[in-house]
Amino acid sequence: MAATVDKQQMFIELRAEGRSFDEIAKRVNISKPTLIKWGKELKEKIEEVSKVIEEQFIIEQKIKRTIRAQKLSEELDKAYDALKNTDYKNMSKKDLINIIEKIENKLSTIVGAKSANEDDDTYKLIVEERIIGVKRK
Repeated sequence: MAATVDKQQMFIELRAEGRSFDEIAKRVNISKPTLIKWGKELKEKIEEVSKVIEEQFIIEQKIKRTIRAQKLSEELDKAYDALKNTDYKNMSKKDLINIIEKIENKLSTIVGAKSANEDDDTYKLIVEERIIGVKRK
C-alpha cells in the first residue's frame, strides 16, 4: 500500500509538471489506464501541485530579475564614478557638446522636462554642474 501511495505522489508531481501519461507510465512502472484513472481521482491534488510549481517558477523569475537589476545597478554606479572622474579638458568641443547633449537628454527622461520657468542656459548650467562637474567661470 505504501508503494502505491509513493507512486501516486510521484504521479501527481509528474502530472503537475505536465508530463504525459506515456512518460509517467514508463517512469513509475504503472499501466497507462491506471494512470488515467488516478488522473481523474487526483485531479484536485494535481492542480494544487501544479499551482505551487507555477508560483515557485514566478518567484524564481522575480528573484533572478532582482539579482540582474542589482548587478546592473552596481555597474551603473561604477560607470557614474568613472564619469565623475573623467577629465574633459582634453576633449574636442564637438565631443564635449555631444556628451552634454546626451546627458541632458538622459536627465530629461529621468526627471521629466525642464521647468517652464527655466531657460535653456540655466538648464545647461544645472546639467553641467550637477552631472558632469563642469563649472563655468
